[in-house]
Amino acid sequence: MTAEIQVLTGPASSGKTGRMLGRYRAHLHDAADKLEIGRGLWLTPTHYSAAFIRENLLADDLAACFNPQVFTFSGFADRVLRDSPAAVTPISRMLQRVLVRGIIEKLNADNALRHFSPIAVTTGFIDQVLAFISELKQAEIWPEHFEEVIAGDNPHPRDAELAMIYRVYQQHLLAHELYDGEGRFWSARDQLTQGHWGTFADLDFVVVDGFSDFTKTQYEILQLLAGKVTEMFVTLPLESPLQRADLFAKPLGALKQLELHTNVQRDKCVEIDENCPAAFSQIAAKLFQNPRDVVPCGTAADVSVIEATGQQGEVRAMASQIKTLLAAGTAPMDIVVTFRSMTDYADLLHETFTNAGIPYICKSSESLATSPVIKALMALLQVATEDWPFERLLPLLQNNYFHPDWPEYAEGEATRDVAAQLRRLQLRGGRREILKRIYRAAQPSETDELLSGSKLEKRRVQQQSAAAAGDFLTRLATTLEPLQKQHTRSGWAEILVRIGREMRFDPRTLPALTDEGERDMRARDTDAWQAFENMLYAAAGFDERVHENGHSIDFPRMLTELTDLIHQTELLNRDSAVGKVRVLDATQVRNLDIPILFVGGLTETGFPQRRGDDCFFSEADRRDFNERGLPLQHRTSRTQDEMLLFYGVVTRARQRLILSYPAMNSTGQPLLPSPYLLTLQHLFDEGAVPILRRMELDPVPPISEMLTEADLRVVAVEQALNKDAGPLRSLSELPGHEPLVRNILAAATMADHRFRIHGFTPYEGLIPSAKHQILLGKRYSIAHEFSATELEAYANCPFQYFAGHILNVNTLDAPEVKTDYKQRGNVVHDVLKKLHQQYLAVSTENGDAPPSDEELSAQFDELLQTLLRQHADDPKLMQTLTEIETRLLSEWGEEYARQWAEYSKDSEKNWDEPPQPVRYEVGFGAAPGGDPATDAAETAECLVLGVAHRAVRIRGRIDRIDVGEIAGTPAFNVVDYKTGTSTKFTAKKISEGGLIQLPLYAMAAERLGMVAAGAQPMELGYWFVKETGFKSKLTAGQVNEGEFTASEVWEHLQATLEESIPQMAAGIRRGQFPVYNEDTNCTTNCPFSTTCRVGQIRPLADTLHKTWKLSDQ
Repeated sequence: MTAEIQVLTGPASSGKTGRMLGRYRAHLHDAADKLEIGRGLWLTPTHYSAAFIRENLLADDLAACFNPQVFTFSGFADRVLRDSPAAVTPISRMLQRVLVRGIIEKLNADNALRHFSPIAVTTGFIDQVLAFISELKQAEIWPEHFEEVIAGDNPHPRDAELAMIYRVYQQHLLAHELYDGEGRFWSARDQLTQGHWGTFADLDFVVVDGFSDFTKTQYEILQLLAGKVTEMFVTLPLESPLQRADLFAKPLGALKQLELHTNVQRDKCVEIDENCPAAFSQIAAKLFQNPRDVVPCGTAADVSVIEATGQQGEVRAMASQIKTLLAAGTAPMDIVVTFRSMTDYADLLHETFTNAGIPYICKSSESLATSPVIKALMALLQVATEDWPFERLLPLLQNNYFHPDWPEYAEGEATRDVAAQLRRLQLRGGRREILKRIYRAAQPSETDELLSGSKLEKRRVQQQSAAAAGDFLTRLATTLEPLQKQHTRSGWAEILVRIGREMRFDPRTLPALTDEGERDMRARDTDAWQAFENMLYAAAGFDERVHENGHSIDFPRMLTELTDLIHQTELLNRDSAVGKVRVLDATQVRNLDIPILFVGGLTETGFPQRRGDDCFFSEADRRDFNERGLPLQHRTSRTQDEMLLFYGVVTRARQRLILSYPAMNSTGQPLLPSPYLLTLQHLFDEGAVPILRRMELDPVPPISEMLTEADLRVVAVEQALNKDAGPLRSLSELPGHEPLVRNILAAATMADHRFRIHGFTPYEGLIPSAKHQILLGKRYSIAHEFSATELEAYANCPFQYFAGHILNVNTLDAPEVKTDYKQRGNVVHDVLKKLHQQYLAVSTENGDAPPSDEELSAQFDELLQTLLRQHADDPKLMQTLTEIETRLLSEWGEEYARQWAEYSKDSEKNWDEPPQPVRYEVGFGAAPGGDPATDAAETAECLVLGVAHRAVRIRGRIDRIDVGEIAGTPAFNVVDYKTGTSTKFTAKKISEGGLIQLPLYAMAAERLGMVAAGAQPMELGYWFVKETGFKSKLTAGQVNEGEFTASEVWEHLQATLEESIPQMAAGIRRGQFPVYNEDTNCTTNCPFSTTCRVGQIRPLADTLHKTWKLSDQ
C-alpha cells in the first residue's frame, strides 16, 4: 500500500524543520521502546544539514539514539548500492575524468572529433564535457534519447560528437559495472525497484526535509519510498497565497511533480514563527516580492551592512566584529561566515583570521594542487619535462621541501654549488649540456700551470665546486631517468611514489618534530601526500580494470593527466570544527540554524553569481532543446536558483545578520552592491539598516579596531611619534618582542637622521666609525693602485661604489642568451691590435702604398675568424649566436677600413707626420688583462698624483697611442676603442671626476715614458668602431707662432686633476659614500636601485643641505 505523502510547506523561518524533528523524535522513541531499530529515515541536502539534524535530535523526550539514519540523498543511494547484490562499483569524480579523457583522446586519435579536434585534449574541454554529461544524467536523458532528439537532415557536428562521447562513456560504465555521481541514483532506484532494500528493509517512517526540488530519478525514489512506508513527510519552501512566483518556482514545480506521481496530502502552509525577530520575519515574508506590494519595516536592529575599501577591508571589518563578539562571550561555533564563492576570499580570510587570532575552520574544498609538498613534486617533474631550464631548476633546488636522502646532497651544500656553476658557466638549460660543461669545469686545464697563490687556490675551489655539482646533478639525472620511458599508469604510480620518497617529499620519511606548529604543518603535508598516493593508485587500478592490465603512456601525457587530476582532487580538511568560527560556502549554509551569520562578497557580480552561456550551447539552443523534450537548464532557471539560494542563506540567521561587500576594487574603481542586497535593504525604512562604512585608506587603524600584532606595532609607533611611548613600551614587555621594538627604535633613529638632520649622516652613506676608517685607510693606503674607471665610479655615485667595490655586492643574473658586450669589446680590441701590428705597420715600414678599404676589411675579417674559432665547442645555440656576432663584426671591419682612411686623411691637415699607432694595449701599474707574455716588457710604473699622504697611485691600460709630429715636435693621440654608443664629454664632467680616463691616460703616456721624451698630447678621443670612427673629446695641444705647445685647457685640466684625484681617494679612505647622484634617472639601470634611497634624499637636498662635492673631501 502506498503511503500518503504529507507535504509541509511554508516560507523560511516558519519552523518546518523543527516540526519534523519533533515527529522524528517521537518515531525514534516509539521504535526504541519496541526495540525496533532502523525503521526511520531522514533525507537532507548536505552533510552540514545532516550533522545539524543529528545534533538536534536528542532532547528531553529522546535521551539517546543508536541509529538515527540521517542521510543526504547521495548517501542514501550509496548505502542502498553498498548493501545490494549487484556488482556495481562507484566511480569518483577523479576517475570519471580519467575515463572521459581517455575516451576523448581515443576518439580524437581516430579522427572522430573533427569539430572539437583543436581543443579535444584540453582541461577546459573535459570540464565542459563532464558538465554536459552530468546535466543530461540529472535529467535522466540517456545517450540514445539525446541522439534521437538531435537526429535530422543535417545535425550539427557539435551535437553529434557530444552524443558520441556520451554514448561511449555510458558504454564503458555499463561494460565495467560502474556508476558515477548521477548514475548512483539510477542504480539505487533499480535496486529498490527489484526489492533490494538492504539496511532499509524495515523502513516505516521517512522525512525529506530541506529540498527545493528533485531530479527525475529522485522523484522515482521518493515514489518507491512512499510505497514502502506507512508515514512520509516532505517539506518545501513555499508560501500561501503565492506572491513570489519566481522565488518559489522550483519548489512549486516540485510540489506539482509529487502530486502528479504520488498520493499527496498538502498540510496547511505554516506561518512564520511569531517569535522570529521582526527584521528576520520581514526578510522571510517579503524578500523578492514586488516592491510596490512591500510595506517597509521600521526596524532592522538585527541586520547591518558593511561597506569596505576592497576585499581586504571587508574581511578586516568582519574580523573586527567577530573579535568583538568573541570578547563579549559569543561561542565561536555560533558564528558562520559565508560567501557565494570562496575562490577570491579563501587566502585573504586565512591570513586575516589567523593574524587576528580568530579560531576558525574553512570547510571549502581545496585542490591537491594547493599543497606545498605536491607543488614541490610537480616542480621537479616540470624540470624534467622541460629539460632542466635554469629558471625552473634553481627554484626547485632552493625549495624547502627538496632535501633528497643522498650523500651527494651534502646537507644542501651541493645545491649552492650547482647554482654557482650554472651562473659562472652561463648554463641556461639542457640536462646533457649542463652535465658536460660542469664536469669539464671540474677538470684541470692547461692554464692552471700559469696560476699561483690566491688565483690558483680560487681555481681549485671552483673545480671542487664543479665536481660536487656534477656528482649531485648526475644523481638527480639517474633518479629521473625512468621518466624518459613509457609505463602503464600502475608503473607511473610506483615511479612517482619512489621519487617522492627518495626526495623526501613524503613526510613519513622525515624525522619526528617537536614544535607543535611544525607538527601541524607536517600533518597537513602527510594528509596531502597520502591523498596523492591514493589518487595515483586509484587511477592505476581503474586503468587496469578498463584496459586489461593497463596501457603504456609517455611522460608528457602522464604529466598532463597528473596536472589535471591534482587540480580536481579535493584535499579534505580534517580539523575539528569544535570551538571555531565556521567559514562555509553559501550552498552549505542552507538548512542550518545560525545564531550570527556574516554574508560577504555581495557585489553586483558576486551574488547572483554571473555565469554566461556554456561553451557548447547558447540560450537559444537550450530553449530549442526544451521545446524538443530535453529539459536543459536555461538562464531563467539559473536566475531562479540564485534567488532561492540567497533567500535560503539570509533567512538562516537567528540573532544577527551582517551583510558586506567591497565598495571598491584593488585599483580604486567603485563596485556596485548586489541587486539582492539592495532588494533586502528596500524591505526597511530608509536608514533603518545600519551601514558600517570602512572606507579609510589610513594604514593606522583606530585603537578600538586593532586586530593583529601588526596593527599593534603600527599604532604603538604612531603613538610614540606623538610623544606617547606607553604602547611601545608595553609592546616591548611582551614575550619575545624586545628585539622587534629595538628594530623599530633603530628605524625611528634612522628616519630622524635622514629627514631632520642637516647634511649627510651615517644613514646616508657616511662611515663615522674610526675603526672602519682605519680599515679603509689600510685597504686604500698610499700603496693601493686605483683604476681610472674605479675613480670615475666613485665620482659619479659614491654609494654605488660602496656597494660594488667596498662590500663586493654582485647581482646574481640568471644565465640567458644575450650579447656579451665585454667579450665583443675584447675581440674588437684584439683584432684591431693585430690588424695594425701585422698589416698596417708592416706596409708603412716597407714604404708600400696604403692598403685599400677592401684589403683592410678582408684582413680584419680573417683575424676575426681566427679569434672566434675558440667557440667551436660551444653549444649549438651559442655557436649560432657566434655566427651572428661574426657577421656583425665583419660589417664593422668594412666600417673600420673607411674610418681609418678618414682618420689618416684628416691628420694630414695639422700634422707634419700623420700619427701612426705605435703602442697597443699598453699598461701602467698593475693593469688588469693583457698578454702575460708581453706585459712585463710593455707595462710601465703606475701614475702618481698628489704628494706625501695625499699621493694616489693610478693604474690602467691604454688601447692605443698614435705618434706623429707637429711643427717639428713629437705629438701623440690617445685612442680608446668604444663598441657602444657615444658618451657626452664636458670639462665640467672631467673636473668633477666623472670622465677622467682619457686625461689620466694622456698624463700617464707623457709622464711615464710611453712616448718619446718631449712628446706632447694632441687629441684625446674615442674610436667608435660601429659608428663614426675617431672622435676627439679633448684637444690638448696647439700651434702658436709655429711652435707646438700644450693648450691652456690641458694645462688647467692637469692642475685640476692633481687636486681632485687626491680628494676622491681621501673621501674613500675616510668612508665618505653619500647617497648622491647628479643624474636624476640614475636608478633606471642601477643594480642597487632597490637598496639605494636617493629618491628619499633628493627632495631634501636644498632644505637639509644633503648635497656632495669633491671639493668638500
